[in-house]
Amino acid sequence: MHTHDTVFQLCWLRETAAGHLETDLGSAVPSQHLELALMGFLPKPGEDNAVPAGQSADLDTVSRALIAPELVQALPKWLIWRMQAFFGPLHNEEKVDTASRQLGVLRAMCARIRTAAGSRPWIELHLPYFSRRDWNRRFELFDSMSFAIAPQGWLQADIDCDPLSLRETAMRVAAGVFHPRADEEIPMRFRYDATTLQQPWAGALASRWGIRNLPEHAPVSAVTYRVQGNPAEVWRKAPRLHHGRHHQTWARVALQVQWILRRWAMALQFSNAEGLADIETGLQTMMFQALRPWAENERSELSYDVLNEFFMAQQFKRAANRLRIAIEELHSHLTRAGELELAKAYRGQNPAVQATRVADRCLRGKAVRGMLVAEAAIVNALMRFSQDVREGQSPKDLRDGVETLAKSFDEYLPRILRVKGGLPPYMATAIFMEATAAMQAAIGAAPTATVQIDTTDERTYANRGLMTQWEEDSTGLAA
Repeated sequence: MHTHDTVFQLCWLRETAAGHLETDLGSAVPSQHLELALMGFLPKPGEDNAVPAGQSADLDTVSRALIAPELVQALPKWLIWRMQAFFGPLHNEEKVDTASRQLGVLRAMCARIRTAAGSRPWIELHLPYFSRRDWNRRFELFDSMSFAIAPQGWLQADIDCDPLSLRETAMRVAAGVFHPRADEEIPMRFRYDATTLQQPWAGALASRWGIRNLPEHAPVSAVTYRVQGNPAEVWRKAPRLHHGRHHQTWARVALQVQWILRRWAMALQFSNAEGLADIETGLQTMMFQALRPWAENERSELSYDVLNEFFMAQQFKRAANRLRIAIEELHSHLTRAGELELAKAYRGQNPAVQATRVADRCLRGKAVRGMLVAEAAIVNALMRFSQDVREGQSPKDLRDGVETLAKSFDEYLPRILRVKGGLPPYMATAIFMEATAAMQAAIGAAPTATVQIDTTDERTYANRGLMTQWEEDSTGLAA
């Protein structure tokens, strides 16, 4: 049962005209004002709008006016302008009658939203991004929308609207740059089911996030990311190419992204029986994590030069000892778990010899080199995204920039996180949020990113320090 005490945190983008993007990025809307907020009749602090200070619209007034054109024209000029912006021209009986029916469609949709929200005092409401084509048929879409509570706890429409997706998240950030709201937060928060992550791989991720008190054998049930504040400002302030701090800043971001990619690669590979059984792919993943991020030296390039054979031979040779340590630790873990045959297959007769052979095989092969190329491509895609959202002049520029970023992640992320059956849907967004947190620290902004881990015994663990102050662990499993 719905109560009118519900507050909706509205997340909605719509392109209402050529070059004009309207945004509600985390606006708090009381239940009784939901229709007015969707029509754009509520003032928005810090934003130029057509609602004069001290004035407001009333839904009943709007409804009564949509009976005849002369009643519409008797309304205040600012209200007429907003009504026409939402409903279209209102200069004759036919147009006014159409607008009245459209208002009924909107009210029916809002009733479905309230019913789905129930008696919750607060809930996020995510509407899909409306391009110009969508906006032109908005009432048709409104009429067909149904709403349900997502597993993550928010309310979303059932038509191609997934707030977990990289496209939805990046578009909100890009719109915040194009349509700045410095005094209002842009919500970047999502929760995903992590029951497939097993120890010690979940613990290695937790350690990287600054969560030091997660019990060694605690089964993980869910992970929640939060980036508070305005991440759009973070990407807007990222140094442009040829800026004096460009390389130093992006080296720090690349370092964090590459480190977390290595841990996710290990976690996704070894947290399931199928991944463990694929010994060759498992050894290649371990070789990849043994190769430290090349961006550790901020004065050098951001990625490995995979075409330099002498250089690559040096790096694989140096990483062989780290690989040996990781093989021994994996052998001990599998032995404790009773997987004796797998433990023997990974370790071989001698872990040092096995590590040398794997390093030599990976040096001559394409898989690990491809993973190194892919991580460099992901960092380059983030650099291109920061440039696009900073220099974009229209909603089309934003869409193109977000689409380019999403395509790059779709292409290159599976080359690193080689999960059979496809990557989890949250993975691209998780990496993007990691990069946002890293950029916060790199440009000297106030880092507000947090990660929370829930375990199956209903305990909660959150990072005590900053996500961007991770320290390298000494063990191979956590590397």
